[in-house]
Order: sequence, then structure tokens, then C-alpha cells
Amino acid sequence: MLELEKEALAKLDLGVVFDGAFPSNPHLADTAAMRELAEFEKVGKPLFTLLGTTGTGKSYACAVGLVRLMVKRAKAMQERTYGSYNMAGRVLKHWDVSAMLGADGVRDRRELIKAPLVMLDDLQVHGVGKVTQPFIDWIYELVDYRHCHQLPMFITSNSTIEAFKETYGDRVTSRLNQSGYLAVVKGDDLRMKGTP
Repeated sequence: MLELEKEALAKLDLGVVFDGAFPSNPHLADTAAMRELAEFEKVGKPLFTLLGTTGTGKSYACAVGLVRLMVKRAKAMQERTYGSYNMAGRVLKHWDVSAMLGADGVRDRRELIKAPLVMLDDLQVHGVGKVTQPFIDWIYELVDYRHCHQLPMFITSNSTIEAFKETYGDRVTSRLNQSGYLAVVKGDDLRMKGTP
């Protein structure tokens, strides 16, 4: 693994199990999720959303995409400034985003909405847990801002397209389609095959 990839991965703080799988675990290198990532990278749009069944490598593919963008930007910055660069990427889970909804989270929301690179992992739908209207409104605000400003964001959810659309509505789903690449990944649970 390249030094910049290691640094990017460390900044994301995804955990020891994930670090052991990245970037080329044989079970994860050739999955439907990784093939969707390859298609997304060809398209060059800022928003990448992977929906689908548990354990199909969605989080892994999005993290790989996020690390690649972090490294690409760091290298470009290094070339422009002769040696200095900045690694900026954030990975949040559903509960991290929920915690920002209180009055104390206003600053965090402002920072997140404008962050250079963001990944929302395991975004819930109504069948998985209670998703409140304020949470849905905040997700729309985040997606809409990043759509309008062409800021990269990766989203995963263990959901069907129908359940996702029912929970987050036409506005969010339309934005993700318009400014991004939205795909549904199906397949066996890779974790059941011994993959982290």
C-alpha cells in the first residue's frame, strides 16, 4: 500500500478489521460493489450511493473510493505547493449524523455540509430503525448542498431503492440520481465467507 493511502486510511479511523482488509483483500477486490465503484469513477459525478443487502462490500467499496479521492487531492495539492498537502475525509454512521441534529450540533452540521469529502455509512431506512422528519430534512439539506456545489459524497444503506425512496422521498433520491451514481448491490454476505 502506498504511504499516502495508509495516511488517508488512518485519518478515516475505520477500525483495525477494516484496515486489515484494505486495499486489496481478495474476497473484496472483485465484487459487485467494487465494479459499481469502477463505473462511478468513469462517470466523474460527485455523489455515489450504494444500496443493497448486508455484507456485499458496499462500505468497503465506498471507503476505497474515498481513500482514492483523498490521495488524488493530496497529490494535486503537493504538486501545486511543492511538498505540503492536506488529507481531508470524514466517515459518519447514522447515529453520528443524528447526534448533529441538536442545538449543540449546528457547528458540526455546517462543517460537514462543506467538508471536502464525506461518507455516510449505513444510512437507515424506516424498516431498520426510526428515522425522524428532522433527520430526513437534514439529509436532504446535506445532499442538496453537495449536489449544488458538486462536492463528493459516498452513501451506503442496507436498503432497497423502494424503501430508500419511501423514507427519504423523491427529492433526495432524485438528487442522488441527478448528481451521482446510484446502484443496488445484491449478492451473498461476504462476511459469512470469512471476509472482514
